[in-house]
Amino acid sequence: MKKIVLFGSGSKTGRELIRQALLRGHYVVAVTSDPKCIAMTHPRLYLAHGEIADPQFIRTVIGDSTAAILVSDDCEDGVSDKVRAVEAQCIVEALVLQGVRRLISNSACGANSYLGFFAFWKHFFWPSAMSRSAAIQVDLVEKVIVNFGLDWTILRHPRLTDSLQTSQYFLTTIRLLQQRSTLARADLAAAMLNQLNSDKFLYRAPYVYE
Repeated sequence: MKKIVLFGSGSKTGRELIRQALLRGHYVVAVTSDPKCIAMTHPRLYLAHGEIADPQFIRTVIGDSTAAILVSDDCEDGVSDKVRAVEAQCIVEALVLQGVRRLISNSACGANSYLGFFAFWKHFFWPSAMSRSAAIQVDLVEKVIVNFGLDWTILRHPRLTDSLQTSQYFLTTIRLLQQRSTLARADLAAAMLNQLNSDKFLYRAPYVYE
């Protein structure tokens, strides 16, 4: 059982992470700028409403959490809970100050150039729903996460769907062109939560495929 502080909790992936984390017995502090995005209650769920760019608010909600999950981009239009680079920096700085080292995040497969994902591969993996400006933001968020000395893992994924959880996904650091170009959002959430008890992909950014 862990106490997880979740940023970007109002997105579809964030809400799925809350659901699965509670089923696994974890405590969840769901940080959101719009509490109306999360229409659920639970004895182990605490909704923290505030501005992610406010350092004092972030340090308070992190508190004694044992791990943090950051939904950096969900490829959803009009989602107010997307975490931008400036907000990500506030988050990681607060995690360092609070002594919370474990950080798990997600990234659309084709977005990143910072960790060596070259432009050629973007033609294959770039989710159609992601604009170039959104991809730049994801790049910047990743750079912030990697450069602050936390125990990070970033899961790369193709376009997310609302399909039922299959549990038939796998993680690899090898880029595969012959895999499906979509992934069930529920499977991504499961893969992210599984990293809480594993250091296999510590300081790495594996791809999640079905």
